[in-house]
This record gives sequence, C-alpha cells and structure tokens, in this order.
Amino acid sequence: METSIAGRSRSVILLPAGIAALDALSLSLILPLVPFFAMRFGASPVAITAMVAVYGAAGLVGAPLLGRISDFVGRKPVILLCLCGMALANFVMFYAGSLVVVFFARALAGAMSSNITILEALVADNTTPEARTSGMAMLGFAGAAGLVLGPLAGGLLAGSGAESSARLTFAVAGATCLVAVVALLVVWNMTTDRTSRDRRPPGKWRQIVHAVMANRTLLGLNLCAFVVQYVVLTTMSVTALWTHYRFGFGPREVGVIVAMCATGMIAAQVLLMMGLLRSVPAAVTLPAAFMMSAAALLFLVLAPRSALVFPGFFLLYCGLGTAIPVVTSAVSSAAPDDEQGTILGVMNAVKGGAEIAAPIAAGIVFTAFSISAPFLLAAALLVGGTLLFALSTRRK
Repeated sequence: METSIAGRSRSVILLPAGIAALDALSLSLILPLVPFFAMRFGASPVAITAMVAVYGAAGLVGAPLLGRISDFVGRKPVILLCLCGMALANFVMFYAGSLVVVFFARALAGAMSSNITILEALVADNTTPEARTSGMAMLGFAGAAGLVLGPLAGGLLAGSGAESSARLTFAVAGATCLVAVVALLVVWNMTTDRTSRDRRPPGKWRQIVHAVMANRTLLGLNLCAFVVQYVVLTTMSVTALWTHYRFGFGPREVGVIVAMCATGMIAAQVLLMMGLLRSVPAAVTLPAAFMMSAAALLFLVLAPRSALVFPGFFLLYCGLGTAIPVVTSAVSSAAPDDEQGTILGVMNAVKGGAEIAAPIAAGIVFTAFSISAPFLLAAALLVGGTLLFALSTRRK
C-alpha cells in the first residue's frame, strides 16, 4: 500500500501546491505588519485581536459556502475567485485611511482565505486515500515555504514601520495574488477538476452537519481541528504584542518569528510528505503533536532571554505542522468523494470558529490577566484536546 506520493500523483499536486505557496506568501507578507499598521489608526490590543476575529468570522461563512459551490462548478473557478478577492483586499489595505476600512479589508481577506478548503479538495480529488496524508503534507509544505519568505520580505519592505513602506507591502501582497491568478490560468488543465457533471448533488446542510455530529471519530477530528486553529490564531493575534511588550521586538523580529514558525511546519510536513511517519497511526501522532505544542508554549512563557523565543516558536510549529495535515487527511478520507469540498468546508468552518474565539479570548486574557495568559490558555486547550480525542477514538 503506497502512502507517499510519486510519479503522476506528485505532478498533479504541483498546481494546488504552487497556488498554496503564492497564497501563503501574500498572506505572510503583511502578517507582521497589520498590528502595527492598525495602531496608526488608534487600535487598542483588543481592537487588534478583534480584527483577527473578523478575519476568522468571514472565513467561517466563506469556507463551507465556497466549498459547496466548488462541488458543483469545480475547484479551479472558485480558487480563481478567491485569489482575485485576496488581491482586492490587499489593494484596499493599500488605500486604507481609517480603522473601519482596515476592518473591511481583513473581513474580505478572511472570506477569500477559504481558498485553502478548495485546494485541499483538489488534492483529495487527485490522490488515493492511502497517499492523501502525503498530499496534504505537500500542500502544507508549499504553504509553509511561502510563510518563510513572506514575513522576511514583509519585514524588509516595512523597514522601521514608515507608513509609505507599509502601504508598499500591501501592494506587493496584492500583486503576488495576481501572479497566482496568472499561474492558475496558464496550467489550468494540469489536474482533474470534478464538477457536478460527474458527481451526485451534495446532501442538504442539515444532513451533512448531522453526519459529522453523529460520527464520534469525525467529531473528535473536528475538535482537534478547532484546537489546532485556536493555537495558531492565538499566536498570530498576540505574538507581535507579546514580544513587543516583553522584549521590545518590532516588525523585523516578528517577521523572523513567523519565518521560524513556517520552518517548523516545513520540518514536520517533510517527514509526512516522504511517508516517514506512515507506520505511526493518527491516534498516536496527534496526541504527541499536541503535547509537544503545549510544552513549547510553556517554554515560551518561561523563556528568560529573547534569543530563546525563536527556537520556542520553531518547536511549537513542528507540533502544529504535524497535526494539521494528519487531521485534514483523516477528515477527507471519511468524506464521500462527491462531498469533499462540503465536508472539508465544514471542517474549515469549525476552524473559522476558532479564528473568532481565539483572538477575542486572547485579547481579553492578555489585557485582564497577563501578557503570557493567552499562551497558557492555549496550552491548556491542547492538553484538553488530547484527552477529548482519546475519548472520541476509543473503541466502544
């Protein structure tokens, strides 16, 4: 049984992987910059984390809706729509003159971030169930590669944080999305794109949600997806503030941290992509990844020197980078072929719920308790998620 991708299977994954890399590059170009840019308009720590929540709320709506549409019209037209929407969101940020406009741009970007749902479904359409974890890992690897380059380039473009440099960074991010649009159009026919012509219509929303809730294993996997995304969004929403208040970091240092996170994801996903962990079942891999991530968060909280922050985030994202493709592959394997986009959309909607909850909770505990409280809360959820997953996969 082949559990790694090779030959034609690898070649047909190149399109979604390449789009994921450019998509992540565009996103991460502005990631270290957005909190500091929002501060220019008087945004408080709560407002900044609320901005991340708005991004997540838009994704909560967009992921299942666009995933369902892709089950009817095909994956690639919806990917094209998302890329154009992301380009528009970045150009809106370029022209933003108030905090309201910044919030609008982040909401639009959040809705269009559902692109990842469609890319995952496209990978599922072009891989066997046995090779799907490797395929999802390749998708994650490409995205992480974009995340390595993006924050470094974004930090350099932003420089010390001058407004003109910040706006230039948003323009470059928008142009990167347009490059992805051109790449998609050039290699349009590289992958199989199943549409309603060779599918039965997806079930009704109520039936789909009931199927997810009734399946104990699938429900446990969705809880894992929620926890992983909660931790990711916690770090995304407060790391810039946490490192600034604790160690005096600015956009450049935060950009290096984001690059270290992406490098950690790459290290983990290369192992999965090559099938080196194929003998380890998900019931072992996921709890181990969760506990490693929890330990890394505690390491960050206790770190006495700023230099230790960088390896701490690397270890954190090694754990998260292992968990993400394993969860996605397991959910995809449990979904019918003709409802891949819809079921993966539901999973990404669950993750969208985490994208709403995490920034709000992080902002509240950051302000009310301590700057390290969001990391401690995330670590506790990882431990709790491990226990819940063990219960959901336990034989009756």
